[in-house]
Amino acid sequence: MKRKAIVLIVCLAFAMGVVTQATAQVTPRVAIILKTLANPFWVTMKEGILAEAQKQGIKVDVFAVQSEDDTQGQLQLFENLLSKDYNAIGFAPISPVNLVQPAANAYKKGVFLVNIDEKVDMAALKAAGGNVFAFVTTDNVVVGRTAGEFIVKQIGSAGGKVAILEGRLAMLLVNSANKAQHRHLHLPKALLLLQASRLIGTEQKLSMSHRI
Repeated sequence: MKRKAIVLIVCLAFAMGVVTQATAQVTPRVAIILKTLANPFWVTMKEGILAEAQKQGIKVDVFAVQSEDDTQGQLQLFENLLSKDYNAIGFAPISPVNLVQPAANAYKKGVFLVNIDEKVDMAALKAAGGNVFAFVTTDNVVVGRTAGEFIVKQIGSAGGKVAILEGRLAMLLVNSANKAQHRHLHLPKALLLLQASRLIGTEQKLSMSHRI
């Protein structure tokens, strides 16, 4: 998490260097759009971004919507920021397509864009006339494998039953390159390292508000 925040700020700092060279009198303004602060993952992300921004001497405003289901609210949030004269915007789209249009509009205005976590649909973004300066995400293949190896270590040589509780089913199924699917595929592979362990099944939440 900390490394991701640092890479993000470094990317934005580089973008700001370009802006500052072009207009030395302008103080760069940076906005970050996360998914939701109702999830501890994104709270930690915000804390890391703000801490690293302070070290880098960059003023960053962080925004988020109420839930990871609010694709329309996140789109509206992005659109509202386009009138705030930010020089760079980092955004973590809830889905690959919900922020395509505002991102394209920002790009056309000369705003430097950094895509965070969930990869925006680049084909759709380029078709709309947009692009991103950088893409910063977690290697979810490694995350899934590491989680599996941790479980194997905890169970020990005796083995045992393992169940997987996942996030939203809709995001798992959205496309084969999705980060959730990478974790889903590689955690069971790691569990095979311990043949005495048995995967008894998985459960997916239909939404963030549905609890199993």
